Amino acid sequence: MTAFIFDLDGTLADSIPNILDVAKRSFAQLGKTVSEDTIIEYVGIPLIQTGEDLLGPGRGREYADAYMETYAKTVFDLQAFPGMDRMLSDLEAAGAALGVCTSKRRQPAHESLEKIGLKKYFSAIINCESGYGCKPEAGPALGAAEELATPPGECYFIGDSIHDIACGKNAGMGTVGVTWGASSEKAFREIGADYICHDADQLRKLLLSLV
Repeated sequence: MTAFIFDLDGTLADSIPNILDVAKRSFAQLGKTVSEDTIIEYVGIPLIQTGEDLLGPGRGREYADAYMETYAKTVFDLQAFPGMDRMLSDLEAAGAALGVCTSKRRQPAHESLEKIGLKKYFSAIINCESGYGCKPEAGPALGAAEELATPPGECYFIGDSIHDIACGKNAGMGTVGVTWGASSEKAFREIGADYICHDADQLRKLLLSLV
């Protein structure tokens, strides 16, 4: 059985603008100005690591707390990217196993999937509190494969960030980069993504051909 493991933010959910907004306000609250280009580089990396890198050693938890506080106070009109529901429905009908692998915490991950109407498709939802470690290491992808009862070599990891591709490659999976989120086609080519897709219909056709 083939399994497809999807990143959430920027891949399934049109959430990058929300992430940028919350991150900039959170850094400002902590006395730091960080550019959108820099924040984009950290999409897919856990909040604590982001804070450690951009604020300094020992400040990761401070940033994570500020981000979650700002996130909780913000009302988002979160939507799935067009075509995602059809794609997942077709993959489910074709017999593929489907999972999500995100750096979000458990509650925001489940809430986001509910809000965009896609949670029903996924048998495994791996988050940063699942105990498998964090992207770009192999652990989260391997955890998803385990929960989907599918060998890593029969899995494909789909994401909008080079950190997603690195996670999938480190786990021995096929990888698909999508260009509507955080990373560019050039970045995906440099990291060695197996496939690159530019819209949901192209992704749907590719994944159905891999089932």
